[in-house]
Amino acid sequence: MSDREVPIEVDGPVVGKHEAIHISNNYPSSNLPLTVSIIIPLYNEINTAEPLLTRVRRQNVDFLNLETIVVYDGSDDGTRELLQNNPHLYDHLIQNQRNLDKGAIRKGLRKSKADYVLFQDPDLENDPN
Repeated sequence: MSDREVPIEVDGPVVGKHEAIHISNNYPSSNLPLTVSIIIPLYNEINTAEPLLTRVRRQNVDFLNLETIVVYDGSDDGTRELLQNNPHLYDHLIQNQRNLDKGAIRKGLRKSKADYVLFQDPDLENDPN
C-alpha cells in the first residue's frame, strides 16, 4: 500500500451497484485530508445539471477535500449559460466548443490534481448522495 492510500473496510450489504464502504480508523493521519476530484461531463443536460451539481456540492466528508470539475461539452440547450451564471456549483469549469464525447473526461482528468477521481454521470441515474 502506498503512503497515499487509505485502507478501507467493506461493511454492510451490497445494494444494487453500490456497497457500503467505511474508512478504517487505522489510517495514518499524515495522509489526510485526501483530495477527491468529481468529474462531471455535461452535454445537453439543462434539466439535470443544477440539481446534480447542488447535490454534489452538499457532500461533506470530514477527511476529504472534494473538488468538482465540470466539463461543458458544447451543448446547445442553455447548459453553458446555467454554468456561467452559477459558478458556486463547481470548483473548475472546462468549456469545450464542441462535443468531445470521451475526450471531455480526459480533459477533466488533466485538470485534476487529486489523490482519487470519481466520475458522475449527469443524468442522475446514480444519486451522488
